[in-house]
Amino acid sequence: MKTTAKKILIGVGTVAGVSILAIGGYVVFHKPSEVRNPCQRSFFRADGIPKVAFDKAWKANLQSVIQLVHYGEICNSYKVGESYYTGHSKYAKYRSINPFK
Repeated sequence: MKTTAKKILIGVGTVAGVSILAIGGYVVFHKPSEVRNPCQRSFFRADGIPKVAFDKAWKANLQSVIQLVHYGEICNSYKVGESYYTGHSKYAKYRSINPFK
């Protein structure tokens, strides 16, 4: 294998490794914000379907990452009572990275 191909593979492997560590760190260590006065939209989507409640913060954080990767939606995890949810931030500049939305 040529040295340039090796350098490219090492670079790709480094970027992949750092990305995996960053995503794993977010899922494990991110503390969701706590909503003190929840409204209806804290528990229901815009179309009226109830949001999925998670019992642990890391599960909601993982769902946020899955939504970003799979759908291109930028979501935040938050805590209401003893449950964790994901949703769009009302202060976000961009709600999606999907160019077709």
